[in-house]
Amino acid sequence: MSNDIIKFLGFEDSNIEIIDSIYRSNQRIITLQKRLIKHYCPVCSHIMHSKGIYTRTINHPIMQDGRQLKIKLNQRRWKCTNPICGFTQNDEFSFIEPYRRNTSVTDLMIVTAFKDPQMTATQIAETYGVSDTHAITTFSRYVDMLPSRRQEITEPYFANIPIKQRTKVKYLVTDMYRPYHSFVDVYFPNAISVIDSFHVVKMINHHLHKYLLKLIRKYRDIDELRHYELEQRLGRKVEFTSSREYYLLKKFEWIILKNNDDIRYSSEAKYNRKLRRYITIGEIESMIFDIDPDLKHLRDLKEKYIRFNKQYGGKYKEAKEKLTDLIADYDNCPYDMFHTIADSLRYHFDAIANSFIMVERHCHGDTYIKRLSNGPAEALNRIVKDMKRNGRGYKNFDHLRNRFLYSQRVNAAILGTPKPLKEVLFKTGVSRGPYSKNPR
Repeated sequence: MSNDIIKFLGFEDSNIEIIDSIYRSNQRIITLQKRLIKHYCPVCSHIMHSKGIYTRTINHPIMQDGRQLKIKLNQRRWKCTNPICGFTQNDEFSFIEPYRRNTSVTDLMIVTAFKDPQMTATQIAETYGVSDTHAITTFSRYVDMLPSRRQEITEPYFANIPIKQRTKVKYLVTDMYRPYHSFVDVYFPNAISVIDSFHVVKMINHHLHKYLLKLIRKYRDIDELRHYELEQRLGRKVEFTSSREYYLLKKFEWIILKNNDDIRYSSEAKYNRKLRRYITIGEIESMIFDIDPDLKHLRDLKEKYIRFNKQYGGKYKEAKEKLTDLIADYDNCPYDMFHTIADSLRYHFDAIANSFIMVERHCHGDTYIKRLSNGPAEALNRIVKDMKRNGRGYKNFDHLRNRFLYSQRVNAAILGTPKPLKEVLFKTGVSRGPYSKNPR
C-alpha cells in the first residue's frame, strides 16, 4: 500500500517508506523517510553514523482536492566515524531541492497555472500553499519571453523565421510605431505595410486630448487663484469649489473626443446637480464651445477624418485622392496641432491608404470581406488590461510581459533548467517591516 501511494505521488526514490498518514481538519499529512541502510563516507569510505532526524514540512500539489496535502519529511544527518575526516551529509530526496518547502512538481504546476490570465498570483499562491512572491519568482525562473520590441531584440527573432514562411506574408498591419514599417523591407519582402485606421484616429484624438488638458489646467489654475484670494480676503479656510468651465471641460471632454455620429443628441434632458437644472447633450456641447470657440473648429477637423475613414472603405484609389485633399486642408487650417497631424499623415501616406484595401477573412468556417486591420492584436491588448485590473496593477513590468506572452502561446516552452534565484530576485535594499505569515 505504501509503495502504491508513493508511486501515485510521483516520487521516484525507491527506498522511501511511509511512516504515518493522518487527517487533521482540512489537511492530509503524510510522513516519509528513507529506509535505514548503511552509509559510507564518499570521502574516506568509512562507515557513517546517524546524528538524528530533522523533520521538514513540505507542500505537494497532488491530492489537493478539498484537502491540503502536507508531507513531513524525516531527514537524517550522517557523519563520518573517521575522526580525521568528520564529513557530514544529509539524506537527499530527488523530488525536493535543499532548503525548499515545495516539491519540484509544485513548481511546474505553479508555472502551468499562470497560463490562465484571469488567475492572479495571489490566487495561484493560495491554491498551492505558497506565498505570492514565491509564485511570481518560480514563474520568472522557468519562463523567459522576447523582452522588448527594440531592433536588437526583434532582429534575431524575425531572422530565425524561415525565409520561405516570411515570403508568404502579404500584409504587415501595425500601429504608427515607425520602426515597425522597416520590417517589410528587411524581413517580409513580399508584404506591404499597413497602418490600422484605429491608430490614425487615436493619434488625432491624442493631439486633441492634449489641447483639452491644457485648457482644463488653465481653468484649474484660475480656480485655485480665485480660491486663495477669497481665503485671504475672509481670513479663514473656505471649501474649494471648481468653476463651471472647469467642470464642463473635465466632465464632458468625451463630447469632443467621441465620434460625432455616436453621440445620442436625441436623448432626454437629465438633471445636473452642478448646473442645477435639466440639460441635454446638445446644450452641454454649446456651453463647451462658448468656453473656447476653437474647440468647435478642432472637433470639426477631427470629424473630417472620421467621415473620410468610414466612407472610403474598399475604395483604395479614391481614398488615396481624398487623403491628399485632407492633408491639404489640415496644412491650410490655422491650428498647429493639425499641421503636425498632416505631417504624420504625409509620412505614413502609403501605409494609411493601404488600410482601405478589402481582403477575405476566415473565421469559424465563415468567409467574409473586411478592411485590413490589426483588430486581433488589439483584442490581445484587452487581455493585458484585464490582467492588470484583476491583479490590482503590476509593479514588475517584466513579469507582466512574460506572463501575457506565455499565456497566449499555445505551446509555450519553459526552461529545462530554471534560472538561479539571484537572476530573478529584485532586491531594493530596503528592509521589510514586521508582518504576519498567517493573518487571520
